[in-house]
Amino acid sequence: DGSTAIRQNADMYFGRLDPGGSAAVPASDSTPHAWIQVISGAVAVLGQELATGDGLAIEGAAAEFAIEASAESKLLVFRLA
Repeated sequence: DGSTAIRQNADMYFGRLDPGGSAAVPASDSTPHAWIQVISGAVAVLGQELATGDGLAIEGAAAEFAIEASAESKLLVFRLA
């Protein structure tokens, strides 16, 4: 099917946001850490401003959090154990 097994307890999301748009990353007790990778654009996550190529590690983020775009943006979100 073209997929690759990562053999880890992880959830992966791809996001595309318009300027002023936002997305909620769901809460998860089983994957309480997160990595945000901005492919293009500009977003804010938990008060941190990120631009194209930036990444952000979040430890102990079991609660839901929001990603807010200030420009047309594409990003990857990894929820990790």
